[in-house]
Amino acid sequence: MTFLIPTKQVVIMFILMVIGWLCYKVKFLHEQTSKDLTKILLYVVSPCLIINSFKQRLTTTRLIQFGVLLVLITFIFIFKILVSHFLFSRIRNEQERTVLKYTGTYTNAGFMGIPLVQAILGSTGVFFAVPYLICYNIFMWTHGINMFQKNHTSPADHFRQVSTNPNIIAAIIGLIVFITQFKIPTLIATPMNYIADINTPLSMIVIGTNLGSINLKKDLINSNVWFGVFVRNIFFPLCVLGILTIMCTRHFNHNSINTNGQISSFNYGSMSSCWRSCAF
Repeated sequence: MTFLIPTKQVVIMFILMVIGWLCYKVKFLHEQTSKDLTKILLYVVSPCLIINSFKQRLTTTRLIQFGVLLVLITFIFIFKILVSHFLFSRIRNEQERTVLKYTGTYTNAGFMGIPLVQAILGSTGVFFAVPYLICYNIFMWTHGINMFQKNHTSPADHFRQVSTNPNIIAAIIGLIVFITQFKIPTLIATPMNYIADINTPLSMIVIGTNLGSINLKKDLINSNVWFGVFVRNIFFPLCVLGILTIMCTRHFNHNSINTNGQISSFNYGSMSSCWRSCAF
């Protein structure tokens, strides 16, 4: 029964992606529409979901768990960066090597991970997913973006990009709400709940739309693509689950371990998009 719950949710989300794919193919949705919906998800829906996840009873244990997870996930990202550099360093094509290093480290956690975590584990799961999103955004807008820039961005620009990220802002607001136990007025909380509830269907439809615009025929015969898929979808998730299980079993409930194990493995769509953006 425990296995059937996530399987059912994955099937439901796959159906939503197919709907998005079909909408793109029959021209109900266009590329600009997809970009606009992505902005709505990033700047409106996702922040509401993150803030809502912090509306929980404050306990010392939960606060410590949150902080320790931040440290552990920082370590995990450093581990993934180093291992990705080692695994893909022998690929001769520089652009292809850079894309694989990036996609091996940075997942599609926000679009695919958060909706599934929300569907399976609820707001508690999203709460424990926030440390991953914080680290993800910090590393992606510093190390990740520098991988594609010949002229490295200044520390001030890095700070601006990270500090203005809507997920980071939402996490800070959520932490303030959590620590102070501030009760958000119903007049504001109710619209936030409505907005947060559309996160899963809207995310999946947008992913389906993006997949509809991608031509994968050439990439499917590239052995490096399949190696990259293996590293992202199997190797790293197993490593993350192993690290969290070994280091966290005594201090965390299963929700926190499962959440960050799941969210580290959701990469659908992003690899194809990155691949498409580079001309090999």
